[in-house]
Amino acid sequence: MDVLRQVFVERQYDIGDGAHREWLRRRYERILSEGGTPVVIDAGANIGAASLWFSQQYPLARVIAVEPDRENVEICRKNVAGRSNIEVRLDAIGGTSGRVAVLAVDDGMSWGVQTTRADAAVAEHGSVGVVTVADIMKAAGDGAELFLVKVDIEGFEDDLFRHNTEWLDDVSALYIETHDSLFPGQGKSIPLQRAIFDQGFEILLRGETMTFLREEGAVGQPADM
Repeated sequence: MDVLRQVFVERQYDIGDGAHREWLRRRYERILSEGGTPVVIDAGANIGAASLWFSQQYPLARVIAVEPDRENVEICRKNVAGRSNIEVRLDAIGGTSGRVAVLAVDDGMSWGVQTTRADAAVAEHGSVGVVTVADIMKAAGDGAELFLVKVDIEGFEDDLFRHNTEWLDDVSALYIETHDSLFPGQGKSIPLQRAIFDQGFEILLRGETMTFLREEGAVGQPADM
């Protein structure tokens, strides 16, 4: 299955053993040393492969898997059973709360779905609620600190990054697959580009994933050229 191969064979979320990994390790350990809980949000969790990967890399983190498709959620819950640090939510994620229709992805990917703020009557897979990153962090409770966010939401990234992006100030790494190739002319990645600009991130590319990383304290402070 493609998603398992990408995560565990191609290791698309592996950032290597150099300085970037050390940046994340230091932030993770700092949060724990202060009595907090590092939070990883897996937005577009699909069947849970990325959630499993991050739970293995950061076993004391709380991984919140957010997936809008009911069938995928059922499989995801089975796949992560026994992992006490993974919570699975049947939701879409976006820039504002509300509801979305869930539609099949017309690209040959049997496990992918799209979400759209359309009339639920057109939904092929029903409709679900939309949560924001702020909603997730509020529900995570006292001591929860946003650490990593992975986003693979089949084009709905334009909604996620259009509003309420203050959470980018807190995150150490953002892993994202963009979908301009599926929606030519619709500018799906433009809100991301605008939100991420001048945030002090460095960029790694691995497979289909762009990873934005920064050392703690580097928010909005790119190195002098």
